[in-house]
Amino acid sequence: MKRFYLFFLSFALLLPSAVEAQFGPIVPEVCRTCACGFGGVLAIIQNAINFIIGLSIIVATIIIAWAGGLYMLSATNPESRSTANKMLINAAVGLVIVLSAWLIVDFVMKTLYGGQFGPWNSILMGDSGDSCVIAKPTSPLFSGDIFAVPGQGGSDGATTPPLEGADGIFDYQEGISAQARHASQPLNTLLTCMAQRVPANVGQISGISDSRITSGAKTFSQCVVEGNSRQGGTCNHGKNSCHYGGSRCTGSSFAVDFGDEQNTGVLSAAARACGADFVNPEGSHLHVSVGQANGCNCN
Repeated sequence: MKRFYLFFLSFALLLPSAVEAQFGPIVPEVCRTCACGFGGVLAIIQNAINFIIGLSIIVATIIIAWAGGLYMLSATNPESRSTANKMLINAAVGLVIVLSAWLIVDFVMKTLYGGQFGPWNSILMGDSGDSCVIAKPTSPLFSGDIFAVPGQGGSDGATTPPLEGADGIFDYQEGISAQARHASQPLNTLLTCMAQRVPANVGQISGISDSRITSGAKTFSQCVVEGNSRQGGTCNHGKNSCHYGGSRCTGSSFAVDFGDEQNTGVLSAAARACGADFVNPEGSHLHVSVGQANGCNCN
């Protein structure tokens, strides 16, 4: 029995790390590189709520499993069965309270803010929060403007101009600018929005569609079915990738890859603020897409 308690204690100590690995860090990535304002505080509160909910679900699962073990190991012991009953009831009630709290907040926010469902922090912050502001690096000491980084306006409302590139917005890695014409309208809207929310010289596009499509070696229809080498194909992305429009929007790209991975935090925050529904760092690049929001059934 002592070994069981020791194992349970060790598992409990690892719970916070497990929850953070599943739901992400409480402090947003962008707040690790510059000071967060109102928007950053809201994001931290929301992440803390997500952490507590995730932790509660895991704890409730453990308690339910423990109670089930008591049922099986002490079927003839009324006291153990009574203890198991109390554990099950307490776990169920606690879980209902935690989940109900989230639903109540979401319902209230929907009612107060014109039919919008959460997350509540995005509703409060909108496009004018001050998640993170930094001074322009070229400004003299004690002078210059402040502009918003990831997605939120600074105290004076100033933003950086679009970066110069093949499409007048972002820079492209060598040979990638030919893919710009394959960007769907929702993706172009996302890129235009993001360009206004990041510092100059941040955001180097490393992929929109596929170099095999621009060269004429493959078509969108072939790549969306064939996939990359890991899937037996010769295209650059996986089957049904949003770079090909997925299975429902094949023919244009609803995803973009940014190759300057050192700027992942800033670009991720800008993408989310501009409505991206999937933001995923993939080692050598940051993958951003708007496929789900446009019914393309892809990420």
